[in-house]
Amino acid sequence: MNVPNPNNPYQAPIPYAPEGAYPNMYGAPPPVQGGAVSELALESLRQTRPWVLVISILMFIGAGFMLLAGIGMLVAGAFVPESPSGPKAPIAMSYLGLFYLPLAVLYVFPAFKLSKYAGSISRLVASRSLSDLELSLGHQKSFWKFCGIAALLMIVVYALVAVAIVVAGAMSVMKAH
Repeated sequence: MNVPNPNNPYQAPIPYAPEGAYPNMYGAPPPVQGGAVSELALESLRQTRPWVLVISILMFIGAGFMLLAGIGMLVAGAFVPESPSGPKAPIAMSYLGLFYLPLAVLYVFPAFKLSKYAGSISRLVASRSLSDLELSLGHQKSFWKFCGIAALLMIVVYALVAVAIVVAGAMSVMKAH
């Protein structure tokens, strides 16, 4: 918080600090060595932790189901009988299974980051140190960075699929005529 300079209103505001907080009001604050985290911050993170764990566990379960679905589609693709018009159904199911396997692996990374974030919140609540707060925020940052990159990639994939559908539709119309 800054307070106006009473001596000269055209000067930059004076940074607020309690009397005697800094030897030099205009210098940098002294470095904090393993300081304590406020009760409000701790309580907010303590209340956040169960929900972080729930989402992490659901993501791990979702990754497991995707992995099982991918393997199931690969196996089913091998046993599905070919249609009279050609072997399109087994191949399509196998390709879909191959798509699900890396998707399941991609779900594990953010789930792992959320799990580490929840664990670091527990350590922070016990230690109340700034270094544990920084570690917690680092895990949270990694999760959101991954989500942002994944969202951007999905937008690109959706755009490419939309273009491919339009091109395939145009080609089928041209082929029909």
